[in-house]
Amino acid sequence: MQLLDRSLQQIQYDEKDHALARGAVDRWRWAEIKLAEVKQAQRRQAQIDARLPELNTQMAQLEQFMTALAQETNSGLQACDRQIATIGYNLDSHNALRTALRQAQPWQLRYQELAQAQQQFPQLHQRLQELGHTLQTRLSDLQIVSQQIRDW
Repeated sequence: MQLLDRSLQQIQYDEKDHALARGAVDRWRWAEIKLAEVKQAQRRQAQIDARLPELNTQMAQLEQFMTALAQETNSGLQACDRQIATIGYNLDSHNALRTALRQAQPWQLRYQELAQAQQQFPQLHQRLQELGHTLQTRLSDLQIVSQQIRDW
């Protein structure tokens, strides 16, 4: 133990200095970690910088496409506006016609029922005549049978 104490005195060991040195080591480790993060960020930045011309080209192409599309859309809208003006389109008239159409739909159903009834009328009329004839025949047969019963 004495030998150790002498060795520590020879090298002038101080616990405060040792604690300060450990703190410095910890700070250096933290600095190394941050340096590694900076280097990684620099590599990522270099990759981004390498792709930047390509991305700028793509962006320019997209801007040209958007400009062309906007012009095409604008000219299409102008053409539609001209057609609307040519035909004299009126939103109020359009809405009035829609309302009238909605109100007329029940009558359309009634018309379809009428058309169907008109198609069925000849068949039903013929069937009615046949039933009338059958009734007359049976009434006649009934009179004959009734007369036979009375005569008997």
